[in-house]
Amino acid sequence: MATSFFKGPMLLLLAALLTQEWVFAHQPNGQCFCEENWKNLNGDQRNTLKVILEFFKSQKDIFTGQIEFLEISYSIDFIQTYLSINGKNIKTVNEIYFLSVLNFQKLNYGDISTDYTNIQYILSIINNSTSNENFKIWYRGYSFSVELVLEQFHARRINVAEVTTEILEEVLEIIVAPQLLNLESVTLPNNPNKNQEHALEIIQEFLITEGGQRSVTFEFFGAIIISEKIFDYTEEHEINISDIQVKEFYEIIQATVADPSDVNGDISNELTNIILYIQVQGDHPTGYFNYYGLNVSVDFCLTYLYLQGISVDQINTASIEMAILEYQKYTQKHEKSQDIVITLIVDQLNQGIETGSISYSGYVISITNIRQHLGNTVDITEQQVLQIIWTIIQAAPSTTEESTVQIPPHPNEEETKQLEIIVQIIQSGVCDEHATFQFLGIHISYLYVFEYLQQHNTPVESLSVQIIFEIIVEFVNDANTSGTSAGETNTGDTTPEETQTVITGGTGAGKTTPGETATDLTTPEEIYTSTGETTPGEIYTSTGETTPKEIYTSTGETTPEEIYTST
Repeated sequence: MATSFFKGPMLLLLAALLTQEWVFAHQPNGQCFCEENWKNLNGDQRNTLKVILEFFKSQKDIFTGQIEFLEISYSIDFIQTYLSINGKNIKTVNEIYFLSVLNFQKLNYGDISTDYTNIQYILSIINNSTSNENFKIWYRGYSFSVELVLEQFHARRINVAEVTTEILEEVLEIIVAPQLLNLESVTLPNNPNKNQEHALEIIQEFLITEGGQRSVTFEFFGAIIISEKIFDYTEEHEINISDIQVKEFYEIIQATVADPSDVNGDISNELTNIILYIQVQGDHPTGYFNYYGLNVSVDFCLTYLYLQGISVDQINTASIEMAILEYQKYTQKHEKSQDIVITLIVDQLNQGIETGSISYSGYVISITNIRQHLGNTVDITEQQVLQIIWTIIQAAPSTTEESTVQIPPHPNEEETKQLEIIVQIIQSGVCDEHATFQFLGIHISYLYVFEYLQQHNTPVESLSVQIIFEIIVEFVNDANTSGTSAGETNTGDTTPEETQTVITGGTGAGKTTPGETATDLTTPEEIYTSTGETTPGEIYTSTGETTPKEIYTSTGETTPEEIYTST
């Protein structure tokens, strides 16, 4: 196993994994015990086990779910993980050994839901393993190295001893997400070839064992098959699977090929909620979102997407998932980065990028504008770029709402749909409580919503369109009563209205697409000399100026106004 990635505490963790004994799943008295169990099976039961094992041996990826044997459910992922950890190949194991795996699962995890058997087993292995092998883990039909799991723990600053089944499940979901999201629809040919006919015979024989194997997902020559769909189809059409020929069975397979969304729908929904969370913040979102327990920067994702010409309105599940993966890579590669968004921007600038836009603290700023401030600077640093970005932000005009905002007595049909989306986002758990959402031009803090629910003893699961509308009305009334802008949040940050300007130049105020460049740029000299401040060259050679690092790491953070308008 490569250890170059692991440093400090993770080296100690890896050493611990390599110095203790495996928690292997051997039965009492080893092979004798297995053979004894085999002898206890009658002829039909042995034949059933042979059929199940033959089906296992015929499968590749996207093979998951659970099998039934002697009225007990067994996790397919668990079986595959067990075999991998014990150095076995499903192609070479016999029925007696296969039975021992089932017995181990029954004896050690019989009181746990089949869905969590594999997760609990993986957790126990990671906690106690000492093998120097980079063994593979199976989850949702895919195999991957345990090293990937350890890297995820490291990225989250979590020690193995602190890992729960919930955390492990979140990590496993993130790892398999790219593969599941890349699944494509496949149309099977009109007639099966000889290889397919043989595979169909194995599938047909397997499905009718134990009264029907209804909880298995597998692949048939690229097509995704969910056994429950087959049984639903045959029951609807009053067909007995055991009574039909291979050709008829193939027609059933053709009719019940699953759509990728049947397999990856939960991940797609998670990503869709993230997209909605970003979009309902208004023109220029910021903050963080939660993706399977990982806090991800909105500014980083939008900067990554903007630089590829993808606007907020154009984001889809594939592009946001791609941005999240890039965020993971960056945070792992640049562990000591003070600001991962600035690190990304500087990397792109040093690679020579000239066009596009970046997102920072709710502002969209063109690369052209940043380049104009940089001039002929080479070896661009994060301090320089951060200083320039705050200079541009300070130079931008701010807009505020009127002090009093009127809310209609009831939401109309379109407004109700917007509120339904907001409720869906809040209940999904993806949102950062310090972010805001936009409704009727008003920016409302998620924190205000959560505090309201807590004060009224209302669980998030009970949130409805009616309740969220009542919360918005109260939020606006509070703002009107206090004399503050209805768009102002109670987080102590700049109000959303003050941060909703797309900045293509020092004074530009119009919205641009990510790839659009500005034509009305204010020059760096105009920005600095208009307030009597020093020129960019003087800023970077000055020794008495507050550095961007000091600005961001101090607990009593200095505002851009204090930084740039003080003389």
